[in-house]
Amino acid sequence: MDGELWKLGGTVLLCVVGVLVAITVTLQIGLFLITAVERWIWPSWRRVHRGFGIDPVIPRPPPSEHSHLVGLRVVTGSPLKPHGHVLIDGRRYQARSLGDYIPANEPVDIIRAEGRDLVVQQPGERDGGNS
Repeated sequence: MDGELWKLGGTVLLCVVGVLVAITVTLQIGLFLITAVERWIWPSWRRVHRGFGIDPVIPRPPPSEHSHLVGLRVVTGSPLKPHGHVLIDGRRYQARSLGDYIPANEPVDIIRAEGRDLVVQQPGERDGGNS
């Protein structure tokens, strides 16, 4: 009977140790997977899916390279029909008029810069008006 008790105790001890080892291994695998997801998978997933409406980034339009010219009174270098160019310190700049037509060599005011174009109007004209 002592031999059977000893065998039973050994079996119970072996089962307890086996369960503890299984729990430890499971926890380590779980921690590894969580770390892997946080370090490698999640950042890649965010980069890939950013363009698909998940975690959107709203870009701001770049400032115009000619925004420092707004408010100047300049002379048209060609007729604006409504596109043409203006002269500023001997340099030609693309321009667009708010009105239908402005002849060459006429004074105009630069009211805003849109990309590479300067939007101009004749002096005394209201912003947005057509003459």
